[in-house]
Amino acid sequence: MKVTHSFEELISLLSQLDKNHYKEVLENFEYDLNEINAYACWDDDIYMRHGIVKTDDFELILMCWNVEQQTPIHCHNGKDCWMRILQGRIEETVFERHHNDGLHLVKSQVYVAGNLAHVNDRLGVHRLKNVGGEKAISLHLYAKPIEQCSVYDTQTNDFKIKTMCYDSYKGKMIEKL
Repeated sequence: MKVTHSFEELISLLSQLDKNHYKEVLENFEYDLNEINAYACWDDDIYMRHGIVKTDDFELILMCWNVEQQTPIHCHNGKDCWMRILQGRIEETVFERHHNDGLHLVKSQVYVAGNLAHVNDRLGVHRLKNVGGEKAISLHLYAKPIEQCSVYDTQTNDFKIKTMCYDSYKGKMIEKL
Protein backbone atom coordinates (compact mmCIF):
# COMPACT_ATOMS: atom_id res chain seq x y z
CA MET A 1 0.00 0.00 0.00
CA LYS A 2 1.26 3.46 -0.90
CA VAL A 3 2.51 5.62 1.98
CA THR A 4 0.82 9.02 2.12
CA HIS A 5 2.38 12.14 3.65
CA SER A 6 -0.32 14.79 3.43
CA PHE A 7 -4.06 15.14 3.70
CA GLU A 8 -4.14 15.78 -0.06
CA GLU A 9 -2.40 12.45 -0.79
CA LEU A 10 -4.53 10.64 1.82
CA ILE A 11 -7.78 11.97 0.35
CA SER A 12 -6.67 11.12 -3.20
CA LEU A 13 -5.87 7.53 -2.24
CA LEU A 14 -9.07 7.08 -0.22
CA SER A 15 -11.06 8.34 -3.23
CA GLN A 16 -9.63 5.51 -5.35
CA LEU A 17 -10.39 2.69 -2.90
CA ASP A 18 -13.31 1.16 -1.03
CA LYS A 19 -13.68 0.72 2.71
CA ASN A 20 -11.99 -2.69 2.64
CA HIS A 21 -8.69 -0.79 2.25
CA TYR A 22 -9.29 2.09 4.70
CA LYS A 23 -7.48 0.44 7.63
CA GLU A 24 -4.34 -0.13 5.58
CA VAL A 25 -4.48 3.40 4.14
CA LEU A 26 -4.63 4.96 7.63
CA GLU A 27 -1.83 2.70 8.87
CA ASN A 28 0.34 4.05 6.04
CA PHE A 29 -0.42 7.72 6.69
CA GLU A 30 2.91 9.29 7.76
CA TYR A 31 1.57 12.62 8.90
CA ASP A 32 3.38 15.86 9.50
CA LEU A 33 2.25 17.53 12.73
CA ASN A 34 2.81 20.94 11.11
CA GLU A 35 0.12 20.16 8.52
CA ILE A 36 -2.12 18.66 11.19
CA ASN A 37 -1.74 21.75 13.38
CA ALA A 38 -2.98 23.94 10.50
CA TYR A 39 -6.38 22.26 11.08
CA ALA A 40 -6.13 21.78 14.85
CA CYS A 41 -7.93 23.97 17.36
CA TRP A 42 -8.92 23.23 20.95
CA ASP A 43 -11.71 24.43 23.22
CA ASP A 44 -11.58 24.61 27.01
CA ASP A 45 -14.99 23.00 27.45
CA ILE A 46 -15.48 20.30 24.80
CA TYR A 47 -13.49 18.32 22.26
CA MET A 48 -13.50 19.83 18.76
CA ARG A 49 -14.57 18.18 15.46
CA HIS A 50 -12.70 19.54 12.43
CA GLY A 51 -13.93 18.31 9.05
CA ILE A 52 -11.12 17.66 6.58
CA VAL A 53 -13.20 16.24 3.71
CA LYS A 54 -16.67 14.79 3.18
CA THR A 55 -17.58 12.78 0.06
CA ASP A 56 -20.39 10.39 -0.75
CA ASP A 57 -18.14 7.48 0.26
CA PHE A 58 -16.17 8.68 3.28
CA GLU A 59 -15.65 11.45 5.79
CA LEU A 60 -12.36 12.43 7.41
CA ILE A 61 -12.51 14.32 10.72
CA LEU A 62 -9.69 15.60 12.93
CA MET A 63 -10.65 15.65 16.61
CA CYS A 64 -8.80 17.80 19.14
CA TRP A 65 -9.02 16.96 22.83
CA ASN A 66 -7.97 18.94 25.87
CA VAL A 67 -7.08 16.99 29.01
CA GLU A 68 -9.93 14.79 30.33
CA GLN A 69 -12.37 15.76 27.56
CA GLN A 70 -14.61 12.95 26.40
CA THR A 71 -17.47 12.07 24.11
CA PRO A 72 -20.77 10.88 25.47
CA ILE A 73 -21.45 7.17 25.00
CA HIS A 74 -22.62 6.88 21.40
CA CYS A 75 -23.14 4.65 18.38
CA HIS A 76 -22.23 5.27 14.73
CA ASN A 77 -25.62 4.67 13.10
CA GLY A 78 -24.35 1.73 11.09
CA LYS A 79 -21.13 3.38 9.90
CA ASP A 80 -17.66 1.89 10.20
CA CYS A 81 -15.08 4.18 11.78
CA TRP A 82 -11.30 3.93 11.94
CA MET A 83 -9.49 6.15 14.44
CA ARG A 84 -5.75 6.88 14.23
CA ILE A 85 -4.16 8.59 17.21
CA LEU A 86 -1.82 11.34 16.02
CA GLN A 87 -0.87 12.82 19.40
CA GLY A 88 -1.59 11.96 23.02
CA ARG A 89 -3.50 9.10 24.66
CA ILE A 90 -7.16 8.31 24.00
CA GLU A 91 -9.09 5.73 26.02
CA GLU A 92 -11.91 3.90 24.28
CA THR A 93 -14.53 2.31 26.51
CA VAL A 94 -16.89 -0.07 24.71
CA PHE A 95 -20.31 -1.03 26.05
CA GLU A 96 -22.90 -3.58 25.01
CA ARG A 97 -26.56 -2.60 24.98
CA HIS A 98 -28.96 -4.75 26.99
CA HIS A 99 -32.60 -4.01 26.20
CA ASN A 100 -33.95 -4.11 29.75
CA ASP A 101 -30.74 -3.74 31.67
CA GLY A 102 -28.93 -0.66 30.29
CA LEU A 103 -25.28 -0.82 29.27
CA HIS A 104 -22.60 -3.32 30.23
CA LEU A 105 -18.87 -2.70 29.98
CA VAL A 106 -17.21 -4.84 27.30
CA LYS A 107 -13.66 -3.45 27.32
CA SER A 108 -11.54 -0.40 27.87
CA GLN A 109 -8.32 0.26 25.99
CA VAL A 110 -5.86 3.14 25.77
CA TYR A 111 -4.48 4.07 22.35
CA VAL A 112 -1.32 6.15 21.89
CA ALA A 113 0.16 8.07 18.95
CA GLY A 114 0.39 5.78 15.93
CA ASN A 115 -2.27 3.31 17.14
CA LEU A 116 -5.31 2.54 15.00
CA ALA A 117 -8.72 1.40 16.24
CA HIS A 118 -11.90 0.32 14.45
CA VAL A 119 -15.48 0.51 15.70
CA ASN A 120 -18.96 -0.09 14.40
CA ASP A 121 -22.31 -0.73 16.03
CA ARG A 122 -21.90 -4.51 15.83
CA LEU A 123 -18.90 -4.19 18.17
CA GLY A 124 -20.85 -2.05 20.65
CA VAL A 125 -21.35 1.59 21.57
CA HIS A 126 -18.41 3.53 22.91
CA ARG A 127 -16.99 6.60 24.62
CA LEU A 128 -13.63 8.22 23.88
CA LYS A 129 -11.63 10.18 26.44
CA ASN A 130 -8.29 12.00 26.50
CA VAL A 131 -6.42 10.36 29.38
CA GLY A 132 -2.90 11.50 28.54
CA GLY A 133 -2.48 14.60 30.69
CA GLU A 134 -1.84 16.74 27.58
CA LYS A 135 -3.66 17.79 24.42
CA ALA A 136 -4.51 14.94 22.05
CA ILE A 137 -5.35 14.68 18.36
CA SER A 138 -7.13 11.81 16.62
CA LEU A 139 -8.06 11.31 12.97
CA HIS A 140 -11.40 9.60 12.27
CA LEU A 141 -12.31 8.01 8.95
CA TYR A 142 -15.96 7.07 8.47
CA ALA A 143 -17.10 4.74 5.68
CA LYS A 144 -19.98 6.93 4.49
CA PRO A 145 -20.38 10.26 6.26
CA ILE A 146 -22.01 10.19 9.67
CA GLU A 147 -24.90 12.65 9.73
CA GLN A 148 -26.47 11.50 13.00
CA CYS A 149 -25.68 9.20 15.87
CA SER A 150 -27.47 7.99 18.95
CA VAL A 151 -26.12 9.38 22.22
CA TYR A 152 -26.73 7.74 25.58
CA ASP A 153 -28.68 9.92 28.00
CA THR A 154 -27.61 9.08 31.56
CA GLN A 155 -30.74 10.75 32.99
CA THR A 156 -33.19 8.51 31.10
CA ASN A 157 -30.88 5.52 30.47
CA ASP A 158 -31.92 5.69 26.84
CA PHE A 159 -30.45 6.84 23.53
CA LYS A 160 -31.34 10.13 21.83
CA ILE A 161 -30.61 11.08 18.20
CA LYS A 162 -27.97 13.78 17.75
CA THR A 163 -27.23 15.57 14.49
CA MET A 164 -23.49 15.77 13.91
CA CYS A 165 -21.73 19.05 13.13
CA TYR A 166 -18.23 20.41 12.66
CA ASP A 167 -16.43 23.12 14.59
CA SER A 168 -14.47 23.87 11.42
CA TYR A 169 -14.38 22.57 7.86
CA LYS A 170 -11.28 22.57 5.65
CA GLY A 171 -9.52 24.82 8.16
CA LYS A 172 -12.25 27.48 8.44
CA MET A 173 -14.07 27.88 11.76
CA ILE A 174 -17.86 27.55 11.68
CA GLU A 175 -19.90 30.03 13.68
CA LYS A 176 -22.17 28.48 16.29
CA LEU A 177 -25.65 29.85 16.63
